[in-house]
Amino acid sequence: MKRIKSTILYGLLVASSGLLVTSCADKLDLSPIDYYGSGSYWKTEAQATAYIDGIHKHLRDAAWQHTITFGELRGGRFITGASSDGMGVSNGDIILQNFDETHTGVSKFGDLFGRITNLNLFIARVTDATYLSDEMKNFYLGEVYGLRAFYYFDLYRIYGGVPLRLTADDRMPTRCTPGVRRRVLRSVVERVRAQINS
Repeated sequence: MKRIKSTILYGLLVASSGLLVTSCADKLDLSPIDYYGSGSYWKTEAQATAYIDGIHKHLRDAAWQHTITFGELRGGRFITGASSDGMGVSNGDIILQNFDETHTGVSKFGDLFGRITNLNLFIARVTDATYLSDEMKNFYLGEVYGLRAFYYFDLYRIYGGVPLRLTADDRMPTRCTPGVRRRVLRSVVERVRAQINS
């Protein structure tokens, strides 16, 4: 009787350890449902469309900076120094167009490189996507290439030349010497001509 109990107990122990040792990785290997990660995004047309909406929001967010900071303040209409009531006038470096390594006018190139990185990420993820029709893919890529050129136009208009970023890396450029500026400008012109001709 004791031997039967121990055999049954031993059999149950082996069976239960077999269940515990069995892998259930296929049942537990789930992607998160409460947020998107790099592995779960870029899978549907809706996600690409939502990303384009975010890119357009970034463009609207920078409207003041583009129009006023990088435009009107530099147009010769505003004064520097003190106003009529003796208060100091803001944005003196921008009004005087005093842009160099120590006087940038705005911090981090106005975060335009962050926006350019987002555009480059879209280009990298959507160029070979199979979930978009060729018509939609070309439409979206046309918008993104145009916005990237617009942001580079702003950067070139302000700083006279900036590092050219054509990949989605997140390194922030720090400085750009005159020789680099000339090479970047030539590179941009050659690249635009090649893309127009293709």
